[in-house]
Amino acid sequence: MTELAEPWSDKIIFTAWQRVVRYLQQANKEAWLPMRQAGARGGKGTFAEYGCGHFGCVMPTHDPTVVLKLTSDKSEAQFARLTLDHDDQPGIIPYYKVVQVEGAQRRGRPIYLLWRQAADDVGYLNRVHKQYAFQRHRWSELNYDTRSEIEGANALLNMKHWGADVQRRMEPAMRRRKSTEERLRFLEEVWEAYSRARESDLTPTKNQWGRYVLPSWMKGVQAIGFAAAQALLGMDDMYNNPVTYNIAEGCSYWMREEQILLADLHLGNIGTTIDTDDDPGGSAVIIDPGTALQVGPNNYPAPEIAVI
Repeated sequence: MTELAEPWSDKIIFTAWQRVVRYLQQANKEAWLPMRQAGARGGKGTFAEYGCGHFGCVMPTHDPTVVLKLTSDKSEAQFARLTLDHDDQPGIIPYYKVVQVEGAQRRGRPIYLLWRQAADDVGYLNRVHKQYAFQRHRWSELNYDTRSEIEGANALLNMKHWGADVQRRMEPAMRRRKSTEERLRFLEEVWEAYSRARESDLTPTKNQWGRYVLPSWMKGVQAIGFAAAQALLGMDDMYNNPVTYNIAEGCSYWMREEQILLADLHLGNIGTTIDTDDDPGGSAVIIDPGTALQVGPNNYPAPEIAVI
């Protein structure tokens, strides 16, 4: 179901329309232009959208298998750009093109256009989790698929819990380091701390609310590495679940091989694949990486994004 586009996204597309048209014509992808539909704003047409979040909006295109996302989330755009250099990414929605719109901003942040594969049933894990997760007295009444969805959602939330801890510590630490050389040294230290934590016998402690947290004495780079290692354990729990197995594969690849932690991956960021020639559809897939956080020196600095 589509709605009228948000005023800010509508304005950006209208302003950049000729540049977007030329860009897609050069790529022979005119079918990827966003769809217009009649609107009530000043009597002029507006663009359709599937929905908007904090950073962006998703719009249908004339190709039913492709959507356009406008986002002001730089980490999402950089992650999408990186995926273009990697084929057959399990658990990650395929991205096709990534560009920045010259001069366009929202709340002081630049705007990026991401073309990616469409998805079905966006947010379904969130809906199932809200409905059943706190009804343990009914657990025996639920079928296997629903229980698997709830357990998979809990494993993902555990990864997000530790990912948020890493992000809370990493981002200010990176801002304090002004040069590329300083940041690379810091990322090397973080990855070494993470590698040591994976081999360590240390375990998290429970706080007064029963939530697992870092030991109170742990600070600095050691704390970041330990929290990142705990996030990886959350991925391992997802591996053991038929619903989130694909998601775990994607998260684990980017963490282990590319040193990027999907630190803010929440249940609303999960959908299912559509039916294509290469995929019968129905598999859980990440449609938005949340905050793609560098935790090691690989891929830093991030590759350049084309500007139109």
